[in-house]
Amino acid sequence: MYVDFQCYIIINNREKYGPFTPKLSSPSDPTMPSAHAEVVAIKYVQKIKKNKDLKDATLALVHWTTPNDTQLNDWILADGVPCQDCVNFIKKTTDIKKFIISSSASNGLIKASLEDLEKNTKKSTGRL
Repeated sequence: MYVDFQCYIIINNREKYGPFTPKLSSPSDPTMPSAHAEVVAIKYVQKIKKNKDLKDATLALVHWTTPNDTQLNDWILADGVPCQDCVNFIKKTTDIKKFIISSSASNGLIKASLEDLEKNTKKSTGRL
């Protein structure tokens, strides 16, 4: 199965940043962890906004996948709930309370709260 994950940050419905994608670990040091798209997005926006409060921001998380038995152009939406590590990172480093996530059940995008993410998050597949 091929997977793609993208993250966007929208501030006050005017400023839009993204798409951000996961970053791979260093080729020279495979023990160095990768950065998930949410972490990349938040660090980037905090850097350019000089650590501006992100309480008015919306984090949009879109997860695309294609099953093994289909062509690479047969993408479908999957659930865009971030992993436990990313939910914890969001809670510790930002005041973001509004989220938009992709949903396989609705085959579209849905609004979510931080509580929804905490309730539905799972461990990263890289840590299982």
